[in-house]
Amino acid sequence: MKVHRVNLSHAQYVVAQLLESVIDAAGPTFKLAKLEGDAAFFYALAGKSGKAVRLIELTQQLAWRARQPLRLLVTGPPASGKSTLARAIAGAAEVPLLSSDAIRPRDDEGHGRYDPAARAAVYVALAGAAAGADSFVVDGTFGERLLQEAFFGALDDREHLAVIECVAPPDVLARRARDRPGGGPGDSEAGPGVAADLLERFVPLAPAGVPRLRVDTTVPAATALLKVAAWIDGL
Repeated sequence: MKVHRVNLSHAQYVVAQLLESVIDAAGPTFKLAKLEGDAAFFYALAGKSGKAVRLIELTQQLAWRARQPLRLLVTGPPASGKSTLARAIAGAAEVPLLSSDAIRPRDDEGHGRYDPAARAAVYVALAGAAAGADSFVVDGTFGERLLQEAFFGALDDREHLAVIECVAPPDVLARRARDRPGGGPGDSEAGPGVAADLLERFVPLAPAGVPRLRVDTTVPAATALLKVAAWIDGL
């Protein structure tokens, strides 16, 4: 994962030069002070905040690109906030999001299947999809040895892999499982009963030699995303 430090350092230099060029061309709007991680610090000169926001967003976008190849497994028990965080990371990094709920087999009535064979098949399919991408974010529980073995048994290349485990207090997990609407494309159908059962059997994903970060998802999604970004930069 050392490639991230090298890429990010170079990207920061390029972004600084790019921002200075755009700022000079745009006139006396604001002055770039410094880049620190994926944060840009400015002196506002003329109060034209719209231009500042657009250029800061560009800085963050290029910083995420510099972190690639990005191959993240976002895990955690049902209702732990992993889908929300996985979507945020994939969106910020502009990489494919591979979701276990989106490819889950359905029964004759269209309901997602949670039997062991069907769940293992989901993780084999996730590994197959991941094998065809240089960068990706996988959103899945990974909460049992059966599922972990199914995924890694079908994935040949572990290079650049990293695990992010989403965590929250049990009462928060129960409330989220009870309150989430579901029914949308890719939404989980694990209601309170299924969620409680999976939580009781949950085994954290901790493959040997793969970096792992635990993220408290009771904080705002933007804060969790910043924590992930800072962690990746330090790998």
